Amino acid sequence: MFYKIGRIVLLVVLTFGISTLNVERTSAVTKVMWGKTELKIGQTGKVTILKDTKLVKLNSDGSLSTVRTIKMGEEYRVYSYKSNHGGLYSVGGGSYVQKNAAKVKYETPAKSKLALLKEPVKTGISKERAEHIIRLALQVPHSTSVVYDRETDEDYIIHVYDLIQDDVSSHNATWGWYGVNKKTGEWYDWMESPR
Repeated sequence: MFYKIGRIVLLVVLTFGISTLNVERTSAVTKVMWGKTELKIGQTGKVTILKDTKLVKLNSDGSLSTVRTIKMGEEYRVYSYKSNHGGLYSVGGGSYVQKNAAKVKYETPAKSKLALLKEPVKTGISKERAEHIIRLALQVPHSTSVVYDRETDEDYIIHVYDLIQDDVSSHNATWGWYGVNKKTGEWYDWMESPR
């Protein structure tokens, strides 16, 4: 009897887990990743910390106070820039990172990234956005190709593969084909359920 109850509980847990996985798949559509951080509307750039440095606040008297030390390799969104104290990158919450080429690298987003961010989903998505959705959803490494293959009336079909080369020849090692709805950005495994 306990065996039957255990099987029923396991079945319910697996069913619930699979159904929540599908919800998580479609929510990834709106994110545009830039390095380790998500690109946001209103963001002017990002700073990458090259050496440990201080996160500071600008006091009402114009002086700086240390909030904490931020570590090498961390990335922060930049929303504005102040020329005080040799340059301050605003990283939100009233906190700043001081401009210092030896410790901080400032970058602005590529126009293609900004276009993905500004692209309105209600009017449909581009082939490039469909490729980005699949790369993000499947966490595909940059060394793997994510390429528009063809389209149907409602979906873009995206091919994900690795190029395998040896001394004699090369071939594609396919991960799969994935469909992305042109209007909603919802994605699915095209090999499991071609539409």
